Amino acid sequence: MKKINRPSIKAVAARLETALMSIRRMHEVKMAKLILRSFILTIMIGLGLVAGVLANSQTAMLADETRYPAEIIVVDQDETYTFLTYQNSVIEAIDEAGIKVGENDLLSLPDEQLLLPGHQYDLSINRQSSVKLSWSGYSISTAAEEMSMDDLMSRSGFSEIDADSGTVMEQPGEDENSVNGSEITFVDVEKKEYREFESIPYTTVEVDDPDIYEGESKITTAGKDGQRATIYEDTYEDGIFVSRVYVGTEIVENPVQEVIANGTKKKPVIAPVSRYANSTVVNNFNSIKSKLTNNGQQTYANYSDNGDGTITIDGQTYSYEDKQTRTVTMYDGLEVCMQQGCHTPAINHNTYSGVPAQRGIVATYGYKSNGRYTGSNLPLGTVLFIQGYGLAVVGDIHGVHSNPNLLDLSYDPGEIRAGTARVGKESRAVYILSTP
Repeated sequence: MKKINRPSIKAVAARLETALMSIRRMHEVKMAKLILRSFILTIMIGLGLVAGVLANSQTAMLADETRYPAEIIVVDQDETYTFLTYQNSVIEAIDEAGIKVGENDLLSLPDEQLLLPGHQYDLSINRQSSVKLSWSGYSISTAAEEMSMDDLMSRSGFSEIDADSGTVMEQPGEDENSVNGSEITFVDVEKKEYREFESIPYTTVEVDDPDIYEGESKITTAGKDGQRATIYEDTYEDGIFVSRVYVGTEIVENPVQEVIANGTKKKPVIAPVSRYANSTVVNNFNSIKSKLTNNGQQTYANYSDNGDGTITIDGQTYSYEDKQTRTVTMYDGLEVCMQQGCHTPAINHNTYSGVPAQRGIVATYGYKSNGRYTGSNLPLGTVLFIQGYGLAVVGDIHGVHSNPNLLDLSYDPGEIRAGTARVGKESRAVYILSTP
């Protein structure tokens, strides 16, 4: 048997181990190179992909023109703004640019004007002022280009308004140099006269009336209140009352003074009448008959009232008990018979007292009872003086009940027919000289 050389085997094993390690290193290097090559290839592929994507993106961008912005040039009064925008409309673009536009401002382009990419747009803003015009309660809000208040007044026509017919009031806007927010108001001023009426009480006066009996009175003129007006001037603005100013007073109607007449006439004392009064009438008539002188319609030449309760007739003075103004008429006995036709030929009638009718005899009113005379206004036999007639005695009775104070003056027979006596119904002064 061959003897094994051990050292040699170890050496071979060492070389083999060295060779294996060398092969391992070479394999590791190869793997590292392979990995590095793969990494580099991956990077290159990635870069290629990125380059392709960028190229495709640039190509897409060149193909899509909507990605280009629009250019807007805005002229706002004295300011000019230029900017790019991707907004779709004009109003959106100027909002984005922070340019404020009022409700009344005017744009040269419509608000909704579409903006095309890459196009240029010129936009001007005409600033408008908000103005309120008021006329007699009606208001109109409008817009106008910015101007001074004087220009606005001129354009509105308010400057030509007649100041006498109203008042124009100006209210400036927030900025005194601008009319924006201003208000011009015309107030229609109307002046009206207003009157307040009040009564003016009437006064009363009392007067004496000789035709009314003593103790009696009557209203001859009814009193009536007058009227006074207090005048004011009322001012209305646009139909609304604002003030009242006192102007003065005016008498619209004067009051009517009430007149009360108090009677001064003596109440008649109804004297009883009798056929037996004939003697009194005859005696008293005989006492005056010689003093009667024919002087036309009267039986005296002159008389005077002495103012002391006496009268003077043809130089002879008489006292009188009373003086009244009475209504007088006339008659003669012959004319009465002729009118009545009671005798043929006609005769001169006697009076109630039996004395024939003649000058100097007068008739007084007689009161009847049961168809016969029972009394008279003046007692039969009363001596009178009647202005324009003369001395007389009450010797007859008449029935004119509407005027108990009336005296009927008798004339001589035939004087009425002859025209000597022409006494109508007249008022005469009658003096009562004596009563039986």
